[in-house]
Amino acid sequence: MSFLQNLNADDALIVAEYTIDLVTWIPLSSDALVSKVNQGDGASLLTYETPLTPSTESQQFVRLRMIER
Repeated sequence: MSFLQNLNADDALIVAEYTIDLVTWIPLSSDALVSKVNQGDGASLLTYETPLTPSTESQQFVRLRMIER
């Protein structure tokens, strides 16, 4: 999963989460962060990988959850 994060937005926290059943969502840890690339325009491109592989789970879902600070 990759997404852009506004580096100047400090009023919200973005949490990347994954699930296999759309019921129990598990936050991705900092260990799952593959890269964080500054775009030079006030944003960073963050890329996460889930710990699940297609051989262990036939389907998985990811989402971004926003938490207001």
